[in-house]
Amino acid sequence: MYNNYKDFFSDELERVSISEKIQFMKEVEKEILQYDPRIIGTDSCSIKSVNTTRALSNSKGLSLHDKQNYVFFMINAIARDGEETKTAYKFFTTKDFASLDPKQIAKEAAEESLSFLGAKTIENKDYKILLRNDAAAQLLATFSTVFSAENTQAGKSLLNGKIGEKIAHSNVSIIDNPLLESGLASRTFDGEGVASRKLAVVENGVLKSLLHNQKTAKKDNTFTTGHASKQSYKSALSVGPSNFYIQPSSKGFDELLSSIDEGVLITELSGLHSGTNLISGDFSVAANGFYIRKGKVDSPVNLMTIAGNFYELLNNIHEVGSDLIFPFYHVGSPSVTINSLSVTVE
Repeated sequence: MYNNYKDFFSDELERVSISEKIQFMKEVEKEILQYDPRIIGTDSCSIKSVNTTRALSNSKGLSLHDKQNYVFFMINAIARDGEETKTAYKFFTTKDFASLDPKQIAKEAAEESLSFLGAKTIENKDYKILLRNDAAAQLLATFSTVFSAENTQAGKSLLNGKIGEKIAHSNVSIIDNPLLESGLASRTFDGEGVASRKLAVVENGVLKSLLHNQKTAKKDNTFTTGHASKQSYKSALSVGPSNFYIQPSSKGFDELLSSIDEGVLITELSGLHSGTNLISGDFSVAANGFYIRKGKVDSPVNLMTIAGNFYELLNNIHEVGSDLIFPFYHVGSPSVTINSLSVTVE
């Protein structure tokens, strides 16, 4: 019998009671409301605990299992100054509950909301873009399916036949690492029982591999990468990533910001499902952010629409930052600068 067991489970997190979590969220909300008189409330202040156990066995003696747990927070702050009202959301996922500071979380949420007050209109044109890590992760998560062999074989991705070709700037590497200890989608085996391993999907701009299960690998005359995905024992087998992210560099956010003479800092995207074409890579989505002037944040900008193409964007990434985060479960990114995107202010 083959028995492979490794867990990504925090016993310390498991011991945190429901009442402690509720009290923590009350403290965060209290800190937000007293942070500044212009903060008038919160629409959402929630916490979700996730515990997952996976097991796979067969009649030939295969026996695999692993465990995972984490907590997910969503907090927002509403700021008002005169007739102007702005809202900002903050998302947190962690296994280390003890490290969370209610005052720091409240400060980040409140200051983000307050920072959007006094928004201005800027000229509609192409700008150099600083895509903050959480916004970059949003965009990568939306287009992560293009790296699935299941989609290339179905004609739903333009990466079909591109293995070994340059598809991104040379400073861009994209990794899928199911063995990441702090990862929220870590696992030791995939939906077919294949052992998990770290995979370089894009390395220095070159497409090295797609994500495969055994079926797609056979069709492409290659080997599975251990990315068979099965949401439950009832669901159909497909292909899916684990902890999927852009490899960070050593450059801090301030260094990226200071390199831009004129541009736009994007902090949040919305309408990603309705405003994106996953086959062509085209996108036109709403965005929140700030005008950059002479390497500094100058002023908030009224609601914008940014438009471009994901495949072109990969090649137009100029610099990659060091501030890798995973704000939305399994897809992460550091901040990145992009040579040019179309910006229209409504």
